[in-house]
Amino acid sequence: MKMIEPKEIIRSRRRTIALEINAQGELIVRAPFRASMEQIIDFVIKQDKCRSEDRRSLILELHREISCIIKVNCIL
Repeated sequence: MKMIEPKEIIRSRRRTIALEINAQGELIVRAPFRASMEQIIDFVIKQDKCRSEDRRSLILELHREISCIIKVNCIL
């Protein structure tokens, strides 16, 4: 799977790295001045993996629920 490329990295006096999606669906990264590019990219990759796993889990759960609903409707 390809990593989502940040459209922009905004550095400020913040303490944490944050990801946001703008109205155009582009990834914006907010990071502290002291964060290295390696730390920022590692964070983006980690978050992308977590979201992929969350999506996969959600899809499996929805599939199970739909299958259950279909079975119940067929039995009735």
